[in-house]
Amino acid sequence: MAKRLNTVLAYIFGVIFIVLLLTIALFVPNPTEAQWYIFKTIIALAAAGVATVLSGSLTVEIPKVLKGAGALGIFAVVFFYNPANLVVKQDPTDPELKTKSAYSLKSSVWVVDLTQRQPTGSHDLSTKFSEVVVDRQDKILKVGKKKEPFTLFSGTSGLAVEWEPIASPARAEFKSNISSFNPLPKSYNYLLHIEDLEPNQIVTAVNRFTFWNAFQGEDGEWWAVDVPYPTEKAVMTIIFPASKPCRSVDVYERQGDAPERKIEDNPPQITKGGRMVYWSASGLQEKNKYIFKWKW
Repeated sequence: MAKRLNTVLAYIFGVIFIVLLLTIALFVPNPTEAQWYIFKTIIALAAAGVATVLSGSLTVEIPKVLKGAGALGIFAVVFFYNPANLVVKQDPTDPELKTKSAYSLKSSVWVVDLTQRQPTGSHDLSTKFSEVVVDRQDKILKVGKKKEPFTLFSGTSGLAVEWEPIASPARAEFKSNISSFNPLPKSYNYLLHIEDLEPNQIVTAVNRFTFWNAFQGEDGEWWAVDVPYPTEKAVMTIIFPASKPCRSVDVYERQGDAPERKIEDNPPQITKGGRMVYWSASGLQEKNKYIFKWKW
């Protein structure tokens, strides 16, 4: 009688664990590595519990690790051979998730329009008076297994940055990014939720970022671009107002925390009498920053 009761209880608890885990999987489809091991252990225990009422026999041997039969054998199969991949979208212990970016960029194109920029003068810096519009087009390639949003950083020393989607392949959001590590007083993250793209799929996103009350240097200014992902081709165009044409411009590269270095072999080109600056480059490395400094 006691043996029969133990078998029934093991089965009941096994079913409860399975239902509980399936419920959790609906709300945690992309677990952390710690959560993954917990889920895998629960699945193995639940399977072993259910196996106590199944007929037939099973013997499992993992050389130098384990030899078991029945419920213990089922536990070993589930725990060591990882059918939990069927429950969650990814295995966070996969080495590729730690070494490879989720995305790369086939191309990135920026157009910085300074023509509506207004000097501070008697304006109140706490109200909108000077507008600089940056249009950005990204051709995005999904390259890895990571389930994370495509993310871009924006920041300003001015009043604020506003975002407007022009063409979006999926749901996107623009969130304030308050952190002591950010060098600019106003920082934001653009998040494009394309986590479920299959590897080798390509989508294009076009966005407009409006910078209010920024670029107030009278003699010169700068503009920096973060490169969060490997980028095959980048094109930058800066349009200057007729009243403040560009007199000189240089571009600098910063790799991680290293000091910035001037790019000597591929300088920006000043055209149309200083009304436009053009620069293009290939093979930009992820996590680099490119800083454009000009006199006007």
